[in-house]
Amino acid sequence: MYSYSSGKSITSYVTDTYDFQPKNWGGYGSGIPYAAVTLINNYGVYAQSVGAIVKYHICITVPDTK
Repeated sequence: MYSYSSGKSITSYVTDTYDFQPKNWGGYGSGIPYAAVTLINNYGVYAQSVGAIVKYHICITVPDTK
């Protein structure tokens, strides 16, 4: 997040990249649900690596005044 100030206005920006990265979700609990989350996430990583899913950048602009 970063902000710019000019006169009485402030504009803040929140930026991120929507993508998949390898992760083992096992540390967040146990059982089938956590294994399923790991499997689905890592399938997203694979799909991204072969171009079936394309990562994209997002930017949220928040205008405000002082």
